[in-house]
Amino acid sequence: MKTMNLRSVCAIVIVLMMSVINSAFATERNPKPVLEFVGYLNNQPVYKLDIKNPEKTRLVVTIRDEDGAILHEETLEGENITRKYCFLREEIGNQELMVEVTRSERDAVVGTIRMDRRRMK
Repeated sequence: MKTMNLRSVCAIVIVLMMSVINSAFATERNPKPVLEFVGYLNNQPVYKLDIKNPEKTRLVVTIRDEDGAILHEETLEGENITRKYCFLREEIGNQELMVEVTRSERDAVVGTIRMDRRRMK
């Protein structure tokens, strides 16, 4: 009977340890960029970029037009990063813009987001 209880306790401990290990590996360590349209400022479209960066790594945000020309680039650090961008329709026209977030130390692309072209018109 004691060996049965000991086996049960060992099995429970192993199951609990495996669930803790799995949850530790399942947590997202990569930055997660999210871009959303928030409205207009002086009749110009405004977008908000939120980046959850749990490791607080240095990130580079690059905004490009359809031809790949860099319109804006900045280096950011922090855990929860929020930036708002306003684009002049006269300068951009009807082009689609891309926001690219990369880790500066590895040049690994974290995410690329296309802006809603309908908002630019």
